[in-house]
Amino acid sequence: ADVSVPVFTGTLAASDEAHSILRDPTPGVGSGEVNYLNGSRASMAYTLDLLAGPFYEYDVDTYSSTQFGTSTLDLFGGDFLPDNDEIFYAIDYTTNMLYSVNKLDGTTTMIGPSSPPFGGAAFTGMACNKNTGVMYAVYTNISQSQLCTVDVTTGTITPIGSPQSDAPGLIEIACDGTGTIYGWCIVNDASYTIDPA
Repeated sequence: ADVSVPVFTGTLAASDEAHSILRDPTPGVGSGEVNYLNGSRASMAYTLDLLAGPFYEYDVDTYSSTQFGTSTLDLFGGDFLPDNDEIFYAIDYTTNMLYSVNKLDGTTTMIGPSSPPFGGAAFTGMACNKNTGVMYAVYTNISQSQLCTVDVTTGTITPIGSPQSDAPGLIEIACDGTGTIYGWCIVNDASYTIDPA
C-alpha cells in the first residue's frame, strides 16, 4: 500500500499538554505515525509505526513506498550496521528487549535485554556510527536523558557519562557520515549535538 504524506504549510498552536515520549500526550491520539530509521542507503529510507504496526521502505526520489512486514512490537527507532543493509536493530519500548528486523520479510528476532539504568526511563532512539560500527541508543524519563552504546549481539548497553538534564527528553538520535550524533529533545523543542566521548 502506498503512503502519501502532504507537505505541512501551516503553523500549529503551542500545546499545554504534558510532555510524552509516546505518539501524543493524550492517550489514544495519533495513530499511524512513523519513525525515521535510516536514510543513508542511497535514496531509500525505512520507517515503522511507533506502537506495533507496519514496516515500510521508501524511495525518497519517487516518494513511493513498499510495506515489507508488520510487527506487534513497540519499536522506537533503530538503525542498520554499516556492513549489512538487510537487518536493522531496534529496542522495544515496552519490554526493553533488543530485536533485529529483517527488511526482506519483516521478521523480528529477539536478541536480549537492554534495560535503562535509571527509573522510569525508556529507550527512544537509536543510531549507528557508520564509520566505526558503534550502535548508540538514547533513553529518557522526560526529566533526564542518557546516551549509551548497544552491543547488538547481546542487547547489553553501556552508559556513556551520566544522565543529563540539559536535554531532558531526547526522543530520537541520528548519526551523520562524519560520526556527529544529533538528538531531538521534546521537552525543550530543540536539537542538540551529542559528544559520545
